[in-house]
Amino acid sequence: HEALEEQYKTQAEEIDTLAERIRALGARVPASFEHYGKISTIQAGNENANADQMIKDLFDDHHTLVNFFQDTLQKSQKANDESTADLMI
Repeated sequence: HEALEEQYKTQAEEIDTLAERIRALGARVPASFEHYGKISTIQAGNENANADQMIKDLFDDHHTLVNFFQDTLQKSQKANDESTADLMI
């Protein structure tokens, strides 16, 4: 439980970093979790899942994020946007 809480806190901080980068690129940042839910490729978890399923879902979500970061890294490098590329690394 403590490890998952630490991960949650770290990810919350990183979301702020990503939002700042999006703003720096001149784009609008979604202002609500509802909007993020609509555009996200990660689905909400099952609140009735057992611990093993929760860990599997978390693993799958991380895999989705890694793929997104790799794709964004390649696109940002092609666009000579080293600040975004560095963030993706």
